[in-house]
Amino acid sequence: MKSQLQLSHAASMQGILLLLALMTSCQHVRGEEAHADLIQPFLGCWDDQFTGTSDSTLLVTESEFVVSGSLKFTMLTNYTTSLAMGSDDRFSGRTGISVIAANGPDSPWAPNKFSDFDMILTTDEGMERVYYCQIDWNDPTAEEASKPEGPEEIDYMDLEAGCNGYPFSEMRRSVGGRCETDGTDTDTDTGAGADPTSVAAGFAGTNAMHVALLGLLCLLGF
Repeated sequence: MKSQLQLSHAASMQGILLLLALMTSCQHVRGEEAHADLIQPFLGCWDDQFTGTSDSTLLVTESEFVVSGSLKFTMLTNYTTSLAMGSDDRFSGRTGISVIAANGPDSPWAPNKFSDFDMILTTDEGMERVYYCQIDWNDPTAEEASKPEGPEEIDYMDLEAGCNGYPFSEMRRSVGGRCETDGTDTDTDTGAGADPTSVAAGFAGTNAMHVALLGLLCLLGF
């Protein structure tokens, strides 16, 4: 039969493990909030229809990229960071972010590997444009993909050849805000086709006590 000391020690260890788990969860919540703020200006449908014919599209949601309707990348939101764009006039009005994403299992290039998308948003004469560079595309881990590149690999001042010697992909915000995904149009004006009933059901299933305690820990600075 366990002594009172042993039981007390076991309870203390359980409390410590619970606290560590909640602290990790708190960091995850902070990462999610930072990602939501950083990705927000980029949300929606983008295309390269500058001359009347659109060869490709880019759908950006809060959780994934979809390239040309079928090539999907799942964002790892804890890794999203802002880019140091520089302080001179050439970067005036530009916003840059780095997003780490997992390649889909059906991807024809490096399935189940990890990519780093560096994205720059500009507004010129009222037209929003996104320039993006998939600077890493086959890294074995998200940690490897998140490592910063050197100036010889990526140059945010040179959109013509700064993506490892190649131009950044240039996209404009799609007129009408619609992209095709697996043959079905997805309206990005309503959260990229998110089902509001499923979202509500997810929130309804959340453990209220855990959320309250987690929020308290975050407020206390853990």
